[in-house]
Amino acid sequence: MTERHTGENLKNKLVETLYHWDIMNKTVSIAHDNAANIICAMRLLKNEPGAQDIDSVHCFAHTMQCSINAGLQIDHIKTILDTCKSIVSHFKHSNVAYDAYRNFQNTSDTPKRKLIQFVKTRWNSVYHMVDRLIEQRSSITAVLNNRAITSSQIASGLEIAERDWLFLEEIRDCLKPFELATKIMSSESSPTASIVQPLIYSIRENFLQLKSDDSSPLREFKSTVKKDFVTRFSTNGRYDQSLMGNSQPTLLDICTFFDPRYKKFERDMGISNRIKELLKELINNDLEYFDNQDPNHDTEEKRTAFDFLFPTDNQILNNSCEVTIYVEEPQIDKNNDPVLWWQKNEIRFPKLAKIAKKYLSVPGTSTAAERAFSKAGNIITAKRNCLSGKTADMLIFLAHNKKVQ
Repeated sequence: MTERHTGENLKNKLVETLYHWDIMNKTVSIAHDNAANIICAMRLLKNEPGAQDIDSVHCFAHTMQCSINAGLQIDHIKTILDTCKSIVSHFKHSNVAYDAYRNFQNTSDTPKRKLIQFVKTRWNSVYHMVDRLIEQRSSITAVLNNRAITSSQIASGLEIAERDWLFLEEIRDCLKPFELATKIMSSESSPTASIVQPLIYSIRENFLQLKSDDSSPLREFKSTVKKDFVTRFSTNGRYDQSLMGNSQPTLLDICTFFDPRYKKFERDMGISNRIKELLKELINNDLEYFDNQDPNHDTEEKRTAFDFLFPTDNQILNNSCEVTIYVEEPQIDKNNDPVLWWQKNEIRFPKLAKIAKKYLSVPGTSTAAERAFSKAGNIITAKRNCLSGKTADMLIFLAHNKKVQ
């Protein structure tokens, strides 16, 4: 894109892309980060013919990282982390210090791994840096305390007090759930939008609550992150509106409902009832479409002789009770695959299954785009900066899909 990245230009590019791939009427949502220009573009897109029903999904992982960064900007926490960054930089730029670091690892039980530097644009970078520093504390301390290797002047600037090491352990443990949440939400092979609301609730209620044994800096960190977290995840019609008293179901409400692991996720009773009514209306409106479709041979093949002889065990539910039966059945284990569950139960819920495919395909993050952008950076290098846009697009496409069988 050679034009300025304004909201209007981004909107025009989105419209062009949607029409080019003939998906204007097939697209459910577009996931993006929190940049003002893309938010503006999505708002303008709503005015385009055929795009009124395309929902805007703010990247869960990016939004969560913004909340974490708010806590990391607290003065005394920032000071400790700046020292951590300086330590990593010292060992990366000093061959003498790095060689001594490796020698200590070879003569001790310390895992033989490199230090990890903080990178502002890399999610959970602080967590990985701190976790590795704690793991390698003995190696780092041994080198910094050796005056034959590290001068007292340099060592004094890289010193971390015992109380600060204890705080680093606290902050690492506090950040771990965010790292795990990012990994789960970065999947491209399983539903992610359906997990957003349960994750928001779990993080807020289980991992950002103050504990009696929390240190003062950790309490301040948790309070700051939680305040920012709640604000970001309850504004502009996003995420947990249903938890904030909004009576209308959002896209994520519906996505969560179609995930058999979280269909009973606690939400306002009005929201639950509204979703049920909405789905019944959708099924009834599409009844003629479903009835006019060719028989689903794949579904028929899945039916065994036992299914035929004992129809009550696996009967096709009628339109009026599919939603009711689905809701009344127990949730499946959180470690089970919701897509596999729908494949197995498509015969029982034929109408709901068709709608579930639509909503479980909604991404909860813009991770796929970030990965494609990263691949582009590896392809369009200083020595290959004369590639045409079309050639670069094809190379990125091949790199991204080379594992597809």
